[in-house]
Amino acid sequence: MRYYMTLTEAAHAIGVSNYTIARWIQQGKLPYVWVGGRRRVDSATVQQLAQAYRSSHEEHAEKQED
Repeated sequence: MRYYMTLTEAAHAIGVSNYTIARWIQQGKLPYVWVGGRRRVDSATVQQLAQAYRSSHEEHAEKQED
């Protein structure tokens, strides 16, 4: 069974703002569904995005240290 997160939950899981989540949805980077008149995102998709986001930020931080 899939679990759909609120935008706030997704923002906390990834470590970004609610505005960033909404922007990614608008840009088509993060798919969503409507549940009870509210946008929700699939938790598995959020976890994948969180890993990719953290990896890219770790690489960027390493380059800054060099």
